[in-house]
Amino acid sequence: VLVPASAVAPDHVREALAPHAAEVVRADLYSLRFPTVDTVPNVDVVLFSSESTVRSARRNGLLDEIRGRGLITGGVGDATRRRLEEENLAPAIVPEGFRPADLARATRRYFANLGMAALVAEER
Repeated sequence: VLVPASAVAPDHVREALAPHAAEVVRADLYSLRFPTVDTVPNVDVVLFSSESTVRSARRNGLLDEIRGRGLITGGVGDATRRRLEEENLAPAIVPEGFRPADLARATRRYFANLGMAALVAEER
């Protein structure tokens, strides 16, 4: 699972998914400057915490690779969902809430519904 984020954002989504996923990779895409992240790691899912992370991924040239590899996408809130749809990356994972824990829970449920136990765990 790839989690693009601000360099100053808390690590809640990665921490919530780490015990349940084979690998969770955080990519700090922006801070006061826009760092260069030129490739998407070997992941199956890309989770966006805001529409600005989608814009940053676009600036870094990652969206074509995400589309080309057919990666599963997800994002928090309507603005992020709309931005992903505008980029032809219809999100499969959109939580009802706006907290990182909501995104982690929605991701686990998505994979549970597919019958993939790797991301399924008891809700706390």
